[in-house]
Amino acid sequence: MEGKLEQGSARIPADICLPAGCGRTCGARSQVSSSTGCAGMVFSMSHVVASAEKHVARAGVFLPPKRTLFATAGPTLWPSMLWPRSIPADAPYPFNEPGAEFCYFARNAIFWVVRELGLEGQEVLFPAYHHGVELGALLAAGARPRFFPVHMGMRVHADEVAACITPRTRAVFLIHYAGFPGPVEDVAELCRWHGLKLIEDCALSLLSRTGTRPLGTFGDAGIFCIWKTLPTPHGGLVVWRDKGRRVLPPPEKAAACRVASATANLFLSNLEVRWGAFGRFLRRSLSSTGSAVFETMNAPKDPLADDTFDPEFVRLGMSTICRWIIGAQHFPEIVARRRRNYLLLAEELGSVAAPFWSELPPGVCPLFYPLLVNADKEELVARLTARGVEGVNLWSQHHSACPKGSFPEVDEMRRRILELPCHQDLAAEAVHRLAVTVRETLAEVS
Repeated sequence: MEGKLEQGSARIPADICLPAGCGRTCGARSQVSSSTGCAGMVFSMSHVVASAEKHVARAGVFLPPKRTLFATAGPTLWPSMLWPRSIPADAPYPFNEPGAEFCYFARNAIFWVVRELGLEGQEVLFPAYHHGVELGALLAAGARPRFFPVHMGMRVHADEVAACITPRTRAVFLIHYAGFPGPVEDVAELCRWHGLKLIEDCALSLLSRTGTRPLGTFGDAGIFCIWKTLPTPHGGLVVWRDKGRRVLPPPEKAAACRVASATANLFLSNLEVRWGAFGRFLRRSLSSTGSAVFETMNAPKDPLADDTFDPEFVRLGMSTICRWIIGAQHFPEIVARRRRNYLLLAEELGSVAAPFWSELPPGVCPLFYPLLVNADKEELVARLTARGVEGVNLWSQHHSACPKGSFPEVDEMRRRILELPCHQDLAAEAVHRLAVTVRETLAEVS
């Protein structure tokens, strides 16, 4: 199948800046605002679904009877992945990169990279379209963001980044969205010309390339999230252009009970998909029992209970079990399946909404399929979940440092983009069923 698509808690500094022409400088000192999105797919889907169900209940919307889950938001864990093994030497970038440093969350790496680059108190150009947790980490590290526009299609224009540069600017933070490369070559050249540091946020773009070059190799530092693409309970990674550079502190171990709980949740999701109603009963029963046990034993705080930046966990390292799971992956097959599933969804849903991007360039490993909708996304999430599809209300909340109204196209993306899974667990038949389910659900709410 070709790549052509068919039509069819940190405080905020007082002088955070929006770009010239936006007409305002954000001076509010408020708590970092959370937003639901791909970052919550593993650990907070139950919270996301519960929130959506409460939303539709308040609106008096009747949901259909629940069906068996068949399309999880992210890949699930198979027992064969839990055998002790190391990450193979032939694993793709960034896993095979000398000096790659692993951590619990990618957000932790952002914090330490900002500190290592000496950006405390300095201006960093930052995309107006973001999740919020990466911005929280940057703020906690002491940097001062100045926002540049992101247009529909998650498009960044290098000339608009250049227009935001001031004498105070010291770095650019570029996000590669959903596996698709941003204008990284032009932005890297811009940074070289102005003597700026470049931080590549590849949290949504693990295993993606532009041409033959992996994303994360253009900047001074490339930061990756592992558990968005692979079925690990957590995991982040930072790679430096300077191969001898090290940034992360000696890792602290996360509470074993919390790592085990998150790992079990991934496995139970697998059982629910394979065993149907009994698997769902088993998953919910064991999850409820586990929660009760943790409450009784006064277990340590769960790093996965929240998708905001929490400095308490900034020194946590990646667990050994994540290395085992990474070592069990067949990376070429993962990329091939994600590309196939993305193209299948584009073909089947093109009549509902034009594909978000007109092409799937070679080298792109899509994280999810973004669908532009004109309906209540919370209601759509609840209805899809009832039909066995874990859709995600992508990045719907604004961070208080970049409030609603500052960038109209960002507002529209937050209002309209629904994230659909296209991960490696989904067979072609499941993707077809997913597309049919989405079309039926959209017809109900239109």
